[in-house]
Amino acid sequence: MTITKHIMDLSLMVAPSNFGIVVNYEELMRDYNKVKADKRFFMDKTAAKGMSVVTCNLPYSRYVSNIFQRMFDLPDNDGMSVFFNQPANTWLDYHRDGNPIQCSVNIMLDDVYDPVMFKIDDSSYSYSYKIALVDLQTLHGCATTSNRTIFRTTIRTKSFEECMECLQTEGWVRALFP
Repeated sequence: MTITKHIMDLSLMVAPSNFGIVVNYEELMRDYNKVKADKRFFMDKTAAKGMSVVTCNLPYSRYVSNIFQRMFDLPDNDGMSVFFNQPANTWLDYHRDGNPIQCSVNIMLDDVYDPVMFKIDDSSYSYSYKIALVDLQTLHGCATTSNRTIFRTTIRTKSFEECMECLQTEGWVRALFP
């Protein structure tokens, strides 16, 4: 598990060989393909041209979000399942997600992992991941080289720091052994 100040890579946690959480990426992509016709396009000035979002309550997507809901000990009304799609060769400008969204678990569904870029004061850094807990209250953006489809479990009731604390204590135990 790699941890920086604003992102925690969860890839090792979801590797079956580590007895972690097993995520079926193909099944999540099937869910996205079933609901993508319902997508809404972002009109926000920071959004990448053609970027879309769609919520999803299909059984597998909810199953994955429920794992993270248990992991972070979230209330029943938290942990919404959302798909984001950012077209190739677009820039999602630096932004903070709207309140009350604090952070999210993002799962990349495409084969190319364009990095998320964080901007803090006068410096910035980027990080590529397959699955990660991301601080959405820190300025972040993304430039894509290919299509970028993300399954996201949004977290509204806990900060990034509180979620990191859950993971570093017994959060993974709650997720695997409810």
